[in-house]
Amino acid sequence: MTIDTEPMEQFIKKLSLIGLEYAGLNYQNWDKIKRLVRTWGFNQKRQIEFIQDFATWLNDDCSPSQACRSIIDAGKDDARLTLEVKAAESIYNALEKGLPISEGLIDWFEPEVVTLFDAGQSAGSKALTKVVNEFLKQEAQEKRARSEFWKPVKQPFIYQFIVLGFMMVMGMFVLPQFSSLIPAEKLSSSVNIVMGFSSWMKSNSLYLMVLLLASYLAFNHFVRNNTSRFRLIADNHFPLNIYKNFAAMKMMTTLGILVETRYNLHRAAVELKKHSNAYMTFHLNHIIRETQFGESNLGDALDSGLLSKRLMFRLRNAANSPDQDRKKSAISVAADRSGDEAVRSLMHTRRWVATVLWITMSLNLLLVVNAFMGLVSSLFAMSYR
Repeated sequence: MTIDTEPMEQFIKKLSLIGLEYAGLNYQNWDKIKRLVRTWGFNQKRQIEFIQDFATWLNDDCSPSQACRSIIDAGKDDARLTLEVKAAESIYNALEKGLPISEGLIDWFEPEVVTLFDAGQSAGSKALTKVVNEFLKQEAQEKRARSEFWKPVKQPFIYQFIVLGFMMVMGMFVLPQFSSLIPAEKLSSSVNIVMGFSSWMKSNSLYLMVLLLASYLAFNHFVRNNTSRFRLIADNHFPLNIYKNFAAMKMMTTLGILVETRYNLHRAAVELKKHSNAYMTFHLNHIIRETQFGESNLGDALDSGLLSKRLMFRLRNAANSPDQDRKKSAISVAADRSGDEAVRSLMHTRRWVATVLWITMSLNLLLVVNAFMGLVSSLFAMSYR
């Protein structure tokens, strides 16, 4: 006699889900965790490379299904392309079932990618090809803008870590050997600072790493989801202005593609909102409210506080033009300029951050050199006594 265990399994499953719900882990969050584990390693770089490959097939007049089939066949025997093959299979299976392409993309790609592909497919195969090409152009523009911003900051940032590493080595291995030959009261303050810092870092490195990780996750959650009055005021100051300006760039370029493809501004904002975080949803809601009865004033519709004054001036100038074609292309014009405007808006921040990093790095280096030279001079002074 066999016992049917399925009812018991279903009961345990439901009981577990209820327990997880009370613990704050509902089925939606659980699905996100499972999705994260399943797609682990398929980072943004690999997503872009996949879309670039996908675009080459579309540009060769292949259908999306044929493009996926080709990617699957080309990568099925290559262990390095396992995730790419699974992503292509997910898209292919959705298309074969007659579902929108977004159903196959949603587990594997960033939200705005899903929205753009869905709009492109709805507008026809040629439109999808155009959307994919425009998206790749947008990514290249964003990458260039980010690179332009971080270029003067990267060098002092790297040097800062090198100097800190040098300070740790000096404080843990070099200075203690020499300091043992000198009475404690004869040691200079710089020697005590370097050795004390190194000792503290060694004993608290694990706690420091946990604190930095927790701080990063908390800050990341804050910038993506907080829309309080304090946040909106602080948006214009470092470090939130960095996120704000690049978020504005991302929103404008995505809206530009959606408007050029098949939607008006109101519909484009509604579609983009479906896969946006709380911060972007706040600004998109402003656009949706302002355009629900028409788009007579694009300047007011897009003036949610996210875009820079220069970009808003360009938008209002184009939107108020008597030329209807220019008015229609106002969003696309703003989207094309958004990368340069993001970098321009952050020029002061970039210069300030780089200056602080250079000064901090220089002071740390002087501290280590001063400690070592002070120790050496004390040893020489003792040897002549």
